Amino acid sequence: MTGRFIRKITAHQSKVNTLALNLAENLLASGSFDNSVKIWDMMSQQHKPVQVLDDFKDSVTKVMFTDDQIIVR
Repeated sequence: MTGRFIRKITAHQSKVNTLALNLAENLLASGSFDNSVKIWDMMSQQHKPVQVLDDFKDSVTKVMFTDDQIIVR
């Protein structure tokens, strides 16, 4: 880890409440008060998420990666 700025995430409509990296550290999940989770490819130069999960009924307070799942609370 170098502590350098990589990317500014600006796709959420409200404040980001939680972040999680997968084990390989190539995917970042951001959960927000806007009731969504966005998945970002950290190896890509794209500024858009690769996946959006937006069918939650309340703000997302926790996101975790397992080997084959994304767990959201």
